[in-house]
Amino acid sequence: MTGRRPLLVTSAFYDEAHTRVLRVTAHDEVEPDRLGPQQRLTRDRLVALLDQGRPVQTLTKSLDGRWVTGKAVQLRTIGAARYIRVSDLPIPSDDLEIDLIDDVIFEA
Repeated sequence: MTGRRPLLVTSAFYDEAHTRVLRVTAHDEVEPDRLGPQQRLTRDRLVALLDQGRPVQTLTKSLDGRWVTGKAVQLRTIGAARYIRVSDLPIPSDDLEIDLIDDVIFEA
């Protein structure tokens, strides 16, 4: 899937223990510096996209309101479980390093 624009994750909703992503809010990158419509994806759908080789990255807003591309999102196997992570640390939990709540609405 070389050359395909990434899916950009702007927020995540975790379980109560904050160890497992339940769903994310994401946007397709339509062209550089332009986001497509907001979409909500379940954990299973995000995992399926990653399994298919879809590039996925985090995206946050800076204090001055600009979008900042973050880290690549990958699936990591730790023990017998798979986790959605942006770091290589062998911590058995999902971690997208996004501090936003999932119901924030962004302008695309």
